[in-house]
Amino acid sequence: MITFLGDVALIAKDLKSEYKPAYPYVLNFEYVIGAKETYTPTPGKINLCAEDHDLASLFGAEPIAASLANNHIYDFGEAGYGHTEQILSEKGIGIIGAEPYVIGESVCLLSYMDLKGNSGFSFDYARAEADIARMKTEHPSAKIVVQMHWGIENHPNQTARQTEVGHWLIDHGADLVIGHHPHCIQPIEEYHGKFICYSLGNGLFGNINQPSHYDEKGVAKRKYRFKWRKWNRTSLAVTYDERTDRITVDKLYQKKNTLTCVAKDVPLRKYQGVKNRHLAKLVFRFRKYYLFLVSNSFVDGKLFDLNAFRSELRR
Repeated sequence: MITFLGDVALIAKDLKSEYKPAYPYVLNFEYVIGAKETYTPTPGKINLCAEDHDLASLFGAEPIAASLANNHIYDFGEAGYGHTEQILSEKGIGIIGAEPYVIGESVCLLSYMDLKGNSGFSFDYARAEADIARMKTEHPSAKIVVQMHWGIENHPNQTARQTEVGHWLIDHGADLVIGHHPHCIQPIEEYHGKFICYSLGNGLFGNINQPSHYDEKGVAKRKYRFKWRKWNRTSLAVTYDERTDRITVDKLYQKKNTLTCVAKDVPLRKYQGVKNRHLAKLVFRFRKYYLFLVSNSFVDGKLFDLNAFRSELRR
């Protein structure tokens, strides 16, 4: 039995978790460990960095593994990535991303990123097919769990691309697909007797208040502020029983920087997404622009951050 959590970024003070996984757990580690002043930041993006990485005190134990296949792990270049990987490895936390990670002989974990831009973690059909085939040859009794960093932020439904890739992974040997990146819950689909969880949402993710959008000289052009709303604070903890290929789902909620379990063993039918395509698009548009407006108003003595507005239009 393994529990999967969503995106985790300990970038705010006083984060706490009353939720303690009953089984070994895996998460998506979505920030760089260390002091940002010691790194060279990646230009032109939101950069996430913090020195806090005490997962054991938050969740009652260290995660058995962490996925680094995401769009923030290289926010401070190779040095930031290398230091983060080193710290996690020293704590005995398995790294998933560049290589698969095997738990005993029962579960093989793979992670890919399916977003714009090239990365050592980028999803490729040929690469994924080869990785799955190799794991099945080397660990024939193990189940294959693929974690995907994909989709559109704040969208209540998965994209056609997510559905295509998710189905392809199951068709080519994956036993479970776990999704991250949208920062909100997306549907859970049962496909050919296997489950695709398109997005678990944020696990424990602090509000963002960090310098970002650095130029080539390492000077931050703006300070990015983002306060999560209710749909961002709600997430899922998915526990996978590799013996039966079934999952159970707990609903979590982060309130005032504290993560709690608000419902156990939630029926999967509750996570079917917004069925009307036009309504789903309307929900997404509202979330996107509402969050943008509340995050960039009355910042640094300005009524509105015009630079942030221009940046958002280019996304």
